[in-house]
Formats: sequence, structure tokens, C-alpha cells
Amino acid sequence: MGPRRATPSPAVAWRLERDTPYVPSPLLYGEELYVLKGNNGLLSCYNARTGERIYGPERIEGVPREGKTAVVQRGPVFKVLATNTLDDGFDASPIAVDSELYRRGAKYLYRISE
Repeated sequence: MGPRRATPSPAVAWRLERDTPYVPSPLLYGEELYVLKGNNGLLSCYNARTGERIYGPERIEGVPREGKTAVVQRGPVFKVLATNTLDDGFDASPIAVDSELYRRGAKYLYRISE
């Protein structure tokens, strides 16, 4: 099922009502909108301007609540580059600030950087 055309509002270009997140935040990177249906680990990528599906939904193994995070290649082809595990559980979306990534776990706050 593709995107639905916009409602009469000029501020809405398109909308999607399937395979969308309940809690995780979508990620806009360039012209690509990444949407993770977190409870099921399904990642989809859309053209941000048109709503056209680029790929997905693709299953990502590992569950954030179990401390697992997948690193996915940016672009039109789904590819998991790495999987990282922390001894904590995560329900909140990660936050990027400059070149650092912040994760709020059940036990600790993490700052990930080079």
C-alpha cells in the first residue's frame, strides 16, 4: 500500500497509515524518510517529497528493549552494517547532537561518540 495523497491542507504532502511507528521517531536524512515500526523491528524507507516507498518493510534482528541497535546503510538498498549491544534496555528514540548519539536506557544515559 502506497502513500495516500494529501488532505486539503497545503502543509501535508502525503500521509502513510500502515507500517508506521507507535513510539520511535521517523528519521529524515536528505530526501529519505526512514520509519521503524519498533515493536516489530520493521524498517521502511520512503522518498520524503513524494511518499514513494524506496524499500521495506525490512526486518531488523534484535530488539532495542534488549539493548540491541542496528547500524543501517543509508540509501536505496537495505543493508545492516553492524549490530551493537549494550547491557540495558531502550524505549526512547536516540538523539543525535553534532557527531554524538545519546541513548536513554532503563538504567543509564549513554553518549556514543568517536
